[in-house]
Amino acid sequence: MARWIIRPERALRRIGVAVLLLCMAEIVALVAVSGRERPMVAGALAGAGLTLAIIVRLRHIVDARTGTPADGPWAQPWVLAAMLDGFPVDQLRPALLAAPEGSDLDLLYRAWACAVMGRDAGWLEARFALDPWIADLLVSASVSSSSGGSGTRPEA
Repeated sequence: MARWIIRPERALRRIGVAVLLLCMAEIVALVAVSGRERPMVAGALAGAGLTLAIIVRLRHIVDARTGTPADGPWAQPWVLAAMLDGFPVDQLRPALLAAPEGSDLDLLYRAWACAVMGRDAGWLEARFALDPWIADLLVSASVSSSSGGSGTRPEA
């Protein structure tokens, strides 16, 4: 099987760049040609523009079918399993069970990673729209886990 069939998004990206370059070359040619050839060059430019629009639409269809996130890399989970050491799942379980539609575990993991990296509870509340007690719990648990249980954050 051809490689472009396996990865159609790459093939569409390359074709789109080639057609975009063709459009730019045709715009330069449209400015440079005399009056009689302008309708022909303008028609070719319109055809290339339509081709580019079709390629962009196909790219959206391929992305939707392959599951490529349209929102970018921040839409995917980015917390490594090693960063979850000390995550207070037992204390958060009642909140997760009480409102399963309102609590996103990936969101809590990201907030936990930020708490481990030194963010305070106010920042976590504002950034992740967390309840104050959840943000305080994440920060206090991250301080406890990073200092080995002494309750203070180690000096950098």
